[in-house]
Amino acid sequence: MNFQECQRWVSIIKDIVTAIATIIAAVVAIVGLYTWKKQLTGKTNYEMARRLLKAVYKLRNAIRLVRNTWMSNAEMSHAIKETGIHIEQNDTDTRVKSATAVYQIRWNKISEAISDLEVEALEAKVSLGNEVENRIARLIDCVSQLNLAINEHLDRLKGLGTGMSNEQINQILNEYNVEPKENPFTTRINKCVDEIETLLKQYLQP
Repeated sequence: MNFQECQRWVSIIKDIVTAIATIIAAVVAIVGLYTWKKQLTGKTNYEMARRLLKAVYKLRNAIRLVRNTWMSNAEMSHAIKETGIHIEQNDTDTRVKSATAVYQIRWNKISEAISDLEVEALEAKVSLGNEVENRIARLIDCVSQLNLAINEHLDRLKGLGTGMSNEQINQILNEYNVEPKENPFTTRINKCVDEIETLLKQYLQP
């Protein structure tokens, strides 16, 4: 083999090596991009699931606050002042007006929690699917039942209201009247939260 042939083979081998290196670099880049996108998606879903679950817990805590039947004099005085409800010294409606004021202030926490939850749920639905919305809807339905029970309770204080039985109202408004496992409404709320936790668990793995 003369010098010219040797140079030609060296040039061919060089071109082959360059081509192989280019292919390897492209493959590495594609694999790296796929891994990066997968990690980014996982991180995005993790943060989304974490925020959504935090909003769910916030609503659950707000529900617990409303269902606490104990209303101290300090809480009632504060609620009356904040709501602007006027009570005369010998007002025969003092009890119902005080309870109405307290429930209005407490309900503000639920309204705030629902607002936060709806924002997170809308984003989560796009990325995590409709099942997120379905499970949250079941929790929101519990809030609707709580609202009905409060209105029924206040109506009964006024001598009105016939839509619910005393037992139903007591179960919905008083979380602590019986053991949580035996209170159907408490069990229902806990089940709704558990269902959401189960759905989001797959996105919260480290």
